[in-house]
Amino acid sequence: MKNVKKYLPTLLAGMALGSVTAQFLLDLCIVSLSLIFIYMLVSKEQRAEAKKFFSAVGIEWAFLGYFIVAVISIAVNAMDPKPWIVLKRFDWVAHFYLMVWAFSYATVDLKKWFRFFCWAFILPNLYAIWAYWYGVEIFSGTADSDRIVGLVHSATFHSHASAVILIFFGTLFGYLFNQLSVKERAFGAFCLFAMFLSVFLAMTRGIWFSVAVSTLFVLGALSIRWVAWGAAAMAALCSLGLQFSSALQGRVDEFLTAGVSTTLRTELMKINLMMIHDYPFFGVGYWDQYRRMKTYWPRLGFPNDYFMSHAHNEYIHTFATVGMFGFFFYLAFAGYFLVENTRLFLKAPTKEVKMLLLACLASQVEFHVACLTDITFEYFKIRVLILLVWALVVMIKRRYFQMTPATVISK
Repeated sequence: MKNVKKYLPTLLAGMALGSVTAQFLLDLCIVSLSLIFIYMLVSKEQRAEAKKFFSAVGIEWAFLGYFIVAVISIAVNAMDPKPWIVLKRFDWVAHFYLMVWAFSYATVDLKKWFRFFCWAFILPNLYAIWAYWYGVEIFSGTADSDRIVGLVHSATFHSHASAVILIFFGTLFGYLFNQLSVKERAFGAFCLFAMFLSVFLAMTRGIWFSVAVSTLFVLGALSIRWVAWGAAAMAALCSLGLQFSSALQGRVDEFLTAGVSTTLRTELMKINLMMIHDYPFFGVGYWDQYRRMKTYWPRLGFPNDYFMSHAHNEYIHTFATVGMFGFFFYLAFAGYFLVENTRLFLKAPTKEVKMLLLACLASQVEFHVACLTDITFEYFKIRVLILLVWALVVMIKRRYFQMTPATVISK
């Protein structure tokens, strides 16, 4: 057990894989990481290593502020009985610090990381494509003939989580391309294409848009001239898709003609805007929008149980549930990592570090754009990926930009 810390990076990799495969794997990795931390903390020999967990990141005030506002929102505005149990969702803060701590023991080997992506994610993506094509879902017994749902049995979870991973490793592949053998290039391209296809066939329009925007962002960060070529290639692919894919045509037509899905989202948006108008400071209560919604539907002329869902927009959802104060703190910590990532990218000491930071930055761009069409931060399987990215940014900052005694150097 003396070398137990060598397993920490493996558990981080397991979390990423668990986000698109099995909740059990994700939970197992988090629990294992917690147990290792506790073991090191009580061990006299490794206690000093474990105490590095308590190193401040710099945005603790926003985490604390967001939690305090959530408590106030429930106490002041949530319906009775007060849903205090939802505060357990803030376990993501502990998970984040565990990730930061675990990353301090990781070796930055981009080739090794990319190989892990290829071998770990190829089978889940091929399975998702196979299940969609044949309409047979072995593990759940059902399949959606219109959309890929993957091993997580949800087109939303599969597409949103896979998109973050796709952009991150797609960026690394561009950097590593000339360093890989011909076989590795071919296999890497095949793995990325398989994940892209599985994301595309999930038929999630918001993810199509977020992947396109983040891809153009990467191209623009490398050379502004590449943006035009990238946009032209995307336009050509869209044209071909509309010509030969009835499913793609249907998703586009549904949006353009304000079909059932689009209409429901519009009505949900109206409901949440009404909540913001009525409870501007602390919202209707952290995660109490579903119960409160029943009192708003009649104001739009619908039965009180007309449709129960969320705003399909992280920013409006946050404003509606915790008000302007909670929204401020959410933007504070989300914006902190985005700005810090950008600052470090512009000052990167080596090309390898610069490209790793670009992969982190592009993943954040994809995530935040995706937040425009769903409450992405509220989904555990998806949130764990952005927390991993944030933790990686903190590790890079400490290792390459803050050479202090508390910094753990693993090379």
